[in-house]
Amino acid sequence: SLVYDILYRPKELENVPMWDQIGEYVKIRRRTRKRRRTAAPENLENSDTESESDVISVSDSSELLFLPIHPQYTTHALRKRKIRHIPVLCGWPIPRRDLADQNDKYSVSVLSLFQPWARSLTDPLKQDNVSWNDALAQLLSRLPPHHLEVIDHMQEQWECKLAADDFS
Repeated sequence: SLVYDILYRPKELENVPMWDQIGEYVKIRRRTRKRRRTAAPENLENSDTESESDVISVSDSSELLFLPIHPQYTTHALRKRKIRHIPVLCGWPIPRRDLADQNDKYSVSVLSLFQPWARSLTDPLKQDNVSWNDALAQLLSRLPPHHLEVIDHMQEQWECKLAADDFS
């Protein structure tokens, strides 16, 4: 699942936020090769079946391996895309940042996309003693301009919908 891919991402991507991981890397099936059998012919009664020990994952220098705790550690890896993709968000839209009752939801959404996740299932986005709004403010102060531009475009989507409603 995507959550495992983010939490147990390769060490090389430890400081990469989900937005960049999805846009710049693609999950691939690792190449495998068959191991040569050295057993005597009489021990090969079921020689037409392969066991897991007969297949070895072959690591390519362009593959980034998930952490061993990842459920697909032996079968999948990440590879950098030749051309960066823009992630398409499915499901619920990013909440509006200009509505006070949506502040926490907005903060969680932006942090989820642009804050590198810690390797903790309990709270991978912020420390316990920090509010969601404060965690977002800390993040926004250190984000590169292209991420801030993406975040602004998410708000512009709402503004366009409101403007369209005003003219209909």
